Amino acid sequence: MTDWPEQFVYVCAAGEAAIVNALPLVHAGPTRVVAAFVLCGARDPSNPSATERTQAIEPAKRLENLIREWCGRQTPVRTLMGDPNSVSDWSERMAEAMAFRDGTFPTVLNLTGGRKQMTLGALLGSLKVPRQPATYVFVGGGPPSTVFINLDGTQSSASRRSEISLQQYLHVYGMAQRAPQESERKRHRHAAIADAVTRFAQIVLPDAASVQAVIDRAVSPCLGTDGRTFVPGPVNPWLVHKGSGHARRVAADAMMCLVGCLGLRSGDGATAGRPFLHADSKEGAELLRGGWIEVLLHNRLQAAFHDRPDVQIVPNVRIEFNEGGQEIGEIDIAVMIKSQIHIIEAKLAHFGDARVGGAAKALAQVNMWKRSLLGQFGQIIVVQPRQVLHGQPVKGSFIGRAMAAGADLALGPNAVEETIAIVERLSRQ
Repeated sequence: MTDWPEQFVYVCAAGEAAIVNALPLVHAGPTRVVAAFVLCGARDPSNPSATERTQAIEPAKRLENLIREWCGRQTPVRTLMGDPNSVSDWSERMAEAMAFRDGTFPTVLNLTGGRKQMTLGALLGSLKVPRQPATYVFVGGGPPSTVFINLDGTQSSASRRSEISLQQYLHVYGMAQRAPQESERKRHRHAAIADAVTRFAQIVLPDAASVQAVIDRAVSPCLGTDGRTFVPGPVNPWLVHKGSGHARRVAADAMMCLVGCLGLRSGDGATAGRPFLHADSKEGAELLRGGWIEVLLHNRLQAAFHDRPDVQIVPNVRIEFNEGGQEIGEIDIAVMIKSQIHIIEAKLAHFGDARVGGAAKALAQVNMWKRSLLGQFGQIIVVQPRQVLHGQPVKGSFIGRAMAAGADLALGPNAVEETIAIVERLSRQ
């Protein structure tokens, strides 16, 4: 393990893979950075192409703001423009960066971001100042780590003074968590109903497909088909006409475990002596329709990793562009492991054709997170207790499309245990 210089000038090249430029700042400790230079590739900065704007100029602006936020507003930060394909441009820009305060401080050059011509030019430029040798770092691996690279080809792991938090990670990608206090409220609420939800799940999971189908039909008068409205009322599986008698009995037994949770109470009277629930709150109805699997997963993950400070579990993370911008989606459970986000999406609807309805929407969200937030090393885990995989997935099915998108799948009655095992594997990498 190699330590960082006590104080240094940081140089990196802006690009879409923002995390590779942010990670060395956190691993070194932001207070060690005395100045930063961001290399930004655009042939004509006054009239950039759409690609240059999205892959260089906007990431450079975000990186500037991030460095000032993390390292202190007084930290000098400059963006150096140049032709992204010109090695000589970046050789000259590197000389500018190394001349900061007459070369009083050592320079750390990140070789990971931007185009190859940019980092190659910067590397060659640093060699033109032999009296002031630069230090070179590279970010790679899964989870991502920072490595010192020597000119003779040897390398060593860089020390990690701290890790990127969920909020910092989102800021790196130009996003923010909307209403973070809501996640904290959900955390406490999940803990308060943990025992009841565990008992409910133990009854439902062995036959989740048929039992949850009965529960969905029983609760639908309260939530409607769109799930946006709520009408207080009975949730009575005995009045559901579809489903076997066994599924209705199991559903009724399970539902009674949730009496007292989120506005769920025993129904007035009974159907032929058989008890049922009454939902007085939308949250209680949503718990029955499928929210229970998120509660169960969150509580079980918290219990499994409570003694692991390098693993952060956050439920119900609403994501927006920047702060106060448009909301773009909600992550059921975000897992931060050693500065890398992983996403758990819990689904209880029975998905068939991935091109229609809820399946298409769920798959679109999986692909969006993969494209915009996970970077090279992040993983999506899709949890679906109602479905199992026998042999190869059906072409065009939700499971098949999710697998093609690179998601890990946790299916069937043991989906929760499989999810914990996947997170454990990711945490040991």
